[in-house]
Amino acid sequence: MQISNEPVIKRLFIVFILIIISLSVYYYQNGATDSLNSYYKDPETQNLTYYQENSLEYIMDHHEEYKQLGYQNEDINEMIFILRFEELKDVLKRQLRSDILVPYLAYSNFKYAHMLHYEQVRKTNGVSRLEAINRYHHPNMTDDFYNAIQDAINPQTELVLVNKNYSLTKDYLPGKLVSINDLPLVIPSKDKDRNKVLDVTYQALKEMFKDSKKEGLNLFVSSGYRSFNRQDVVYNYYLVEGGRSYADSFSARPGHSEHQTGYAVDVTCGNVLYRLVEKFEDTQEGKWIKKHAHLYGFIIRYPKNREASTGYNYEPWHLRYVGTDAAKKIVDENLLLEEYLLKYTELPN
Repeated sequence: MQISNEPVIKRLFIVFILIIISLSVYYYQNGATDSLNSYYKDPETQNLTYYQENSLEYIMDHHEEYKQLGYQNEDINEMIFILRFEELKDVLKRQLRSDILVPYLAYSNFKYAHMLHYEQVRKTNGVSRLEAINRYHHPNMTDDFYNAIQDAINPQTELVLVNKNYSLTKDYLPGKLVSINDLPLVIPSKDKDRNKVLDVTYQALKEMFKDSKKEGLNLFVSSGYRSFNRQDVVYNYYLVEGGRSYADSFSARPGHSEHQTGYAVDVTCGNVLYRLVEKFEDTQEGKWIKKHAHLYGFIIRYPKNREASTGYNYEPWHLRYVGTDAAKKIVDENLLLEEYLLKYTELPN
């Protein structure tokens, strides 16, 4: 007669958890520092400890029920530290199978309270669990412009998101800007902010210009960094010229311009008289940029036929530094920056 190993496995699991708790208590009583003592005396921490103890007791009492839903010991152990006591009970109440819940636990921006909504988004759109989480919490990344404004995502990083729904504050500064005066400039001047970018942008731009020059091409920088106040002036120029709708199709409102991040740059060439015009795409320089910019970490931020999702007219001259890894995926999969962030990164809720 074959004897089931289930009771033994259960006892071993419980012993393992108790050993962890015992070691934690021993460390606290014998080797904790003053800061750790303060941590454990904090009411919030005591409350968390209380819930974890309740969670452990509940798991022990209902271990077999979790196993029947497909949860392995390692899954249960992870759930104890991620889910609240009420959420652990809800798993059994709803009879949530492990194949539904466990994959979500890998993401730091996962919130159990929204899991059924995530699943609805995932199944409706045929996307990954990560993208479902991101889409649920950021439903208006590429539409409903200027009506659901939030703070910029990933500030001070090369994946910062600034668009018509994500903005920078008036006093936002990107960090130390460096001069690009050793590159061909449309308006040379050491004092102009437009001829400055972040160093990582400059280094990539310098390499790209050097390699394009080897091909007999002559690229020029028209504009780099642009402050909030300067963007206000630029936007109001278009506003006076053609009204709100016209201005919004050509220019970002102050606080919504990528130029304020230090990662954006406008490039042009002599064949279009150094202007920022769509005809730039037909020049040898424009064609080279389209084919090679991603190799240096740049993307054409507002591509053709994506106006409805970017809110801007096609701008073959507007380059945005995102790093070579992100740029390659964006180009290979024909994505917008917003789509890349939704698909591949853990966005804040």
